[in-house]
Amino acid sequence: MSRVQADPPCENIIKFYGYGVSPQRITLVMEFPQPCLPLSKFLRQNTGHLTEELARNILHQIIISLQHCNRCSVHHSNTHLSNMLINTETLQQKLTDFSRAADINAMETDGPGVSLAAAIRSARRALHRAPNSFRTAIGRSSRVEK
Repeated sequence: MSRVQADPPCENIIKFYGYGVSPQRITLVMEFPQPCLPLSKFLRQNTGHLTEELARNILHQIIISLQHCNRCSVHHSNTHLSNMLINTETLQQKLTDFSRAADINAMETDGPGVSLAAAIRSARRALHRAPNSFRTAIGRSSRVEK
């Protein structure tokens, strides 16, 4: 988690401030953006009717957060709609839950580009289960820079 907080920070990744350890638990101190919902709940509340422009905007933010992780040599490993928060006022997306994150350099892949591609494929699979407006935006999304 500390790697993805490195400069320059990414506004699409939840901020981690620190942690505390006691015999019974580990406590994480993280950003708590309000008002936010998991993307899965946001889509349900909007009954799946997002404009193509909004769907593209959210998808673009997801790709930015995954690219940042990749530049920091972190593979998120758990990209699904419940691990993406969306601010219901600003529509800013935040990637959360790095509990399964892995060091790209320690992974058996063909390099960071493969890891980024895998993360984006995982996010696309999650979004393909989303409403039609997301599927349309995904089908038309442009290539991702490596």
